[in-house]
Amino acid sequence: MHKSSRNLTLKRKLQPIRRPAPDPGSRQFDWEGVRQQMKASRASLLALDDDTPEALAQLWQQRAVQLAQPLAPETTGEQLQLIVIRLGRECYGLEVQYVRDVALVRSLTRVPRVPPWVSGVVTQRGHIVSVLDLQRFIGVEAAPRS
Repeated sequence: MHKSSRNLTLKRKLQPIRRPAPDPGSRQFDWEGVRQQMKASRASLLALDDDTPEALAQLWQQRAVQLAQPLAPETTGEQLQLIVIRLGRECYGLEVQYVRDVALVRSLTRVPRVPPWVSGVVTQRGHIVSVLDLQRFIGVEAAPRS
């Protein structure tokens, strides 16, 4: 894979999740549904006025039966393992499979003639590892320090 296509792939994977705003013309308010909900709410409030001891005992019995039912097992969908990082004012999730290590850099060796988003190299467990500045790579502005 060509170096620039790898960079483009990494940029695509690091894009924040943005949902498109709903089209204001497509939203129609369901007034009839609201009227029915209000009618049902009124009826249930009126039913609460029937607070005889027998009615309350029956209500508590119904609730006890409902709460005694075993919970249905939840179905889980596909899950991703992510490392969440903050760049500027935004948070990004990186899939764990694309991250080799997260470590505190103690001694960074600068490398001449590399793109500005390459901070340098470090030696880690006997291997030379490139250190990338993802904030520069993506073009995210730095968050103001407080």
